Amino acid sequence: MSPKTILPGVASALCPSPSGQYLVVAVRRDLFLWQLSSGALLRHLRGCHFQSVTSIRFSQDGCHLVTASEDGGVSAWTLLDLVALGAKGRSSSSDPTPREKWNDHQLKVTGLLLSGSGCSVRIFSCSLDGSVKVCIVFSCSLESKPF
Repeated sequence: MSPKTILPGVASALCPSPSGQYLVVAVRRDLFLWQLSSGALLRHLRGCHFQSVTSIRFSQDGCHLVTASEDGGVSAWTLLDLVALGAKGRSSSSDPTPREKWNDHQLKVTGLLLSGSGCSVRIFSCSLDGSVKVCIVFSCSLESKPF
């Protein structure tokens, strides 16, 4: 990323990947993904939520990205899908879609916390509606055994 990058609006959220290799910035409903070592804009995803993005978080291993918004929505993405070759910073009909998406909150999501990595990521979200939700996503299809 160059020392100064002009965004098309005010950034409402940003989050670097745990490795420091990527940076995701939200401007209104859009997400921008940069590779920090080269400064290259890898993705511009338009209209990821119905209202402005309020929070962005990576999983501990950096494989998953979660976004939340003013519309009460939470979306979970796989970083590999976002960094797919050939993106070159353009939005297209082949843009990735979230692996999981839900609207369990009635008002703006004000916070996100991710716990775990790999096959089991827990997403905690809180909202102005006074609720806290916990979702488990990115489950691997492994045989479960009772304890």
